[in-house]
Amino acid sequence: QARRVRRGIHAGDTAVASNDVVVERWEREPLLERVEQHLLDRTGPAIGIGSINVDHFTHFGRGRIELRNDPERTGIDWIMLADGAPVAMRAKMVTGREWPRLTGADLLPDLLGTAAKTKARVGFLGGRPEMHERLREVLASSFPGTPEPRFWAPERDDVDSSTGSRRIADEIR
Repeated sequence: QARRVRRGIHAGDTAVASNDVVVERWEREPLLERVEQHLLDRTGPAIGIGSINVDHFTHFGRGRIELRNDPERTGIDWIMLADGAPVAMRAKMVTGREWPRLTGADLLPDLLGTAAKTKARVGFLGGRPEMHERLREVLASSFPGTPEPRFWAPERDDVDSSTGSRRIADEIR
């Protein structure tokens, strides 16, 4: 299923959905411009960026965990990107358009540069505490002057439970 998305001048212009997981089509530069503009304006809901691969469709799919983008209710405007090659390939098949694969790992240096430029604080959800400490060191040396990052490394049981996920969301908020 493909649908048009209206989000603003630098918006993802097309999206595909499966099992209530919506993935938007974004090019790298318009996405970075969107993030920078938001960080400079500091108005509206926060922006969250997710990298969707095939595993997300089974883990977060219909009837499991809601991934619906509802900024008015949640205070977060989620931009879900095609991380995995199968997701980008299937989106191209559905829409008939080239679909960029924007992985979190590929975007991370550009997003961190944008955050450093605008003095925005960043946070990381997921991963292991050991990697968070290593990332903290890399950020300090590669992006000096950036506010101290925040890290959350919840266990899968916490993420899957409504109580645990609410607690994590409250900590992040």
